[in-house]
Amino acid sequence: MFIFEKIVLFFLERWKYLLVFYMVGYGISLAQTGAPTWQYWIPLKTNAVAIGWGMGNGVYEVISEKKKRGGGKIPMHLHYYGGVKYGISMILLTGIYALLISIAGVVFNFDSKPFH
Repeated sequence: MFIFEKIVLFFLERWKYLLVFYMVGYGISLAQTGAPTWQYWIPLKTNAVAIGWGMGNGVYEVISEKKKRGGGKIPMHLHYYGGVKYGISMILLTGIYALLISIAGVVFNFDSKPFH
């Protein structure tokens, strides 16, 4: 139960940042692939998940660190640490998402290309 509460608290604090950058990633994904059929408008895109997770968490960390320090400058090593931490998790999350979509496409026999 404790882990579930931490996950809920995590998303309650960061949902605005994650959503804004998810929409940016969705727009980029639509610009790359276009929308030849209605299936391409499905809002589950690999790029959107990656950009939303990585950039949303990164911006949240910078803003919360600035608040904690009273608006002063943030040491550069904290930027690098956050970039590595959320960059690696972004790559792993994107890989897991792409793998699950591909497996679901094979198992349920549908075209998974609009999800990528």
